[in-house]
Amino acid sequence: MYIPKSFTTDVILEIQCNLDKIEYHQGPTALIFASKTPKIFSAGMDLKFMLKNGVKSGLAIFTELMKLFGRLLKFGVPTVAAINGHVVAGGLMLALACDYRIMSSDIGSAKMTEINLGMTLPRGGNHVLNAKVTPDVQRDFVLRGKVFSPQECLERKVVDYLVPSDKVMDRAIEMAKEVMQFGEKKQVYEMLKISTYFEAVNLGLEAKYSRGDVDALIPKI
Repeated sequence: MYIPKSFTTDVILEIQCNLDKIEYHQGPTALIFASKTPKIFSAGMDLKFMLKNGVKSGLAIFTELMKLFGRLLKFGVPTVAAINGHVVAGGLMLALACDYRIMSSDIGSAKMTEINLGMTLPRGGNHVLNAKVTPDVQRDFVLRGKVFSPQECLERKVVDYLVPSDKVMDRAIEMAKEVMQFGEKKQVYEMLKISTYFEAVNLGLEAKYSRGDVDALIPKI
C-alpha cells in the first residue's frame, strides 16, 4: 500500500478502507507500507492542513490516526514498513505500528518533532512508542527530539534491517514473503498481537480528544 507524504483525515480513511479489503483476502497475506515520495517515508500529520482548518479538523485527524495505529497493532496480517528515507512523527508511529521495518541505510533519519514544535504527543501515540521501543529510545525521541540515523535506528532496534536505498522495496517484498503464511489464519494472528500489545491496542482504538486536548496538540508555529 502506497501512502502520501502526510496524513489528513481523508488519507487516513482511505488507508482504513484498504485495510478492510486486505482483511477479507483469503489465503496467505502480508501488507507492505511504502511511500509515494522519494527519500521520505512519511512526515506524519499534515500540519498546514490542521492550522488552516482549525480545531475541528485537528480532532478528526488525531482521533482517526490513533484508531489507525490501534488497528495496525492488532491487524490480522503481517505488516512491513518499507522506509525509503526520512520518517517523522506520525509517520514514525505508523512504521512502528507495523510488525517489521526495513530502512534505507544511506538516506533518511527517524525523529519525533513535537517538542520542537511546541505541541504534545497524542496519548495513543505514546503507547505505540511504549510497545515498540525501549524506554531510553522513547525518552530521546519525545523529550529530546533526537534525530536517529539509520545506523542508530538499527542499533537501538527501532528498525529490523538496513539495506541500500535502491533495495528497500526488494527487501520488504522478501520479508513479506517470509511471513505471509501467518496471514492466512488472520484471527489467530490478530489475537496473538492483541495479547502482545494489549494496552497500546486498546488505548489507540479508544482514543477520544476534547477541545483542550487539541489546543495542546496543535503546533505553535
